[in-house]
Amino acid sequence: MKRREFIALVGGAAAWPGAARAQNRAGKIPRVGFLYGGVSDALAVRVNPFVQGMVGRQQPEVKVISRVAEGDPSQLPALAKDLVDQKIDALFATGPAAVRAAQRVTRTIPVVALDLETDPVESGLVGSLAHPGGNLTGVFFDFPEFSTKWMQLLREIAPKLSRLAVLWDPSTGPLQLRAAKRVSDSMGFILRVIEVSAPSELEEVFSVVRREKLEGLLFCHLRSSEQTQRRVRH
Repeated sequence: MKRREFIALVGGAAAWPGAARAQNRAGKIPRVGFLYGGVSDALAVRVNPFVQGMVGRQQPEVKVISRVAEGDPSQLPALAKDLVDQKIDALFATGPAAVRAAQRVTRTIPVVALDLETDPVESGLVGSLAHPGGNLTGVFFDFPEFSTKWMQLLREIAPKLSRLAVLWDPSTGPLQLRAAKRVSDSMGFILRVIEVSAPSELEEVFSVVRREKLEGLLFCHLRSSEQTQRRVRH
C-alpha cells in the first residue's frame, strides 16, 4: 500500500484553545458542541477521549454539548443549528455530512472537523491547504488507495470472485470510488455501484445484490457500516 496521505488544516479555529483558556480565567467554562452522525450507543467512546484530550492544567474544565443524528444524516443540519443556538465557543463535527452541516450553519464559530473520507480542497470545504480561509480547521484523511487494497484482499480470499457491489455514499466524496473504478479492469472485477445515503436503504441494496447475483461487497460508504455489517451477518 502506498504511503497514506495525511492532511491537517490549521485555519481560523487555531486560535480557539487560547481564547478558551482566557475565558476560563475570566470564570467562564468553554462550551463545545459535539455533532455526531452515528448512534447514541457509540457516542461515549468518542466524546470521552475528546474531553480527556482537551482537559489539562491550563484548561481544567470544558462543557461538551452533544447532538446525535442516530444514523440519520438528514437530522444533522437541524442538530448543528441547535448547537449554535446553545452559544457554544467551538463546534466539533465527525464525518463528512456533519462537517458540511456545521460549516453551513455558522461562518463565525470555529468548526473542528474529524473527517476520514474527504479531500477538503477537492470537495470545496476550503480554498487551499496554504490558505484555507473561513472558520474550518481539523484533520482530514484521504485514503483512496484503500479501495485498491480491499479488492486485492477480496481476490486473495476468493480468487474466482468477479462481480462486486460497491456501496457508496455520495456525501463522503468520490475519491475511494474513483480509485476502485481505476483498478477494477486490471484486476478483472466488474463493479456495480449502488448509492446508499441512509441505513433505511440497506434492505433494497441487498435485494439488488441478490437479484443481480453479485458476489462480493466493497464499502466505499462508511457512515452506515455498522448497520451494513449487522445486515450481512444476518
